Amino acid sequence: MAFKMKGFTAFTKKTDKEYEPQTKTRGYKSQIKKGHHTHPDMMPQTEIDKADISRLEGEIEGIFDNEYMEAKERGDTSAIKRYEQDMLKLKRELKRRGVNYTHIDMSNF
Repeated sequence: MAFKMKGFTAFTKKTDKEYEPQTKTRGYKSQIKKGHHTHPDMMPQTEIDKADISRLEGEIEGIFDNEYMEAKERGDTSAIKRYEQDMLKLKRELKRRGVNYTHIDMSNF
């Protein structure tokens, strides 16, 4: 007669719960499943490459006026850093294209 040990319940227990991601700022569920961990409000790199100069400037000003100021009011330091990095990325793209963007002072980022 063979000895049969009962399985450990943490590995054998089936649950029907669908768990929410711990951070909601990482992206939509479909993006997380595909391996994309960017914020859904940020322009994808392919759109940044195709966008004209006025669109990139508008994106910077939109982030600064809307999301960045709201994050400052909430005191959300991680969101503030993320938006600063997004704006600097767009500014670097403008500089790469030969445009000196001076509308918003980003020297303290």
